[in-house]
Amino acid sequence: MIRELKNIIFFEDDPLDCEIFHNIVSDLDKNINCVFYPDDRKIEALKEFNPINSLILLDLNLKNIDGITLYKTYLEDLNFTVYIHTSSDNPKDIIIAGKSKISGYFQKQLKHKDIQAQLKSLIFFYQYNLKHLY
Repeated sequence: MIRELKNIIFFEDDPLDCEIFHNIVSDLDKNINCVFYPDDRKIEALKEFNPINSLILLDLNLKNIDGITLYKTYLEDLNFTVYIHTSSDNPKDIIIAGKSKISGYFQKQLKHKDIQAQLKSLIFFYQYNLKHLY
């Protein structure tokens, strides 16, 4: 059985980023479902997703909760692969993410072609590991 990425769950509160990410992911792979949560209020909805074929991209600067707190409070024990995907390059955030079970830390790119390349690389990396490690 070939396993494939089915869902990318973005914890992102910027509607423009959500639209850009959705369009890019749709262009890269129409079979990947993009879900956006602006904060932790709908965290219970994660139960409908299989952690094996779902990837979480977590922004650190959310409106009601910072991403590290959201991760430690709600996501750490759910067995999802979680990547920080944020505009922050704060060394403290990077160190905290590195000491946790977060799989990676990526700084958001500013140009559309760079965002596209970054998301394409993330999807490819995740797909490759999903097919070869599970």
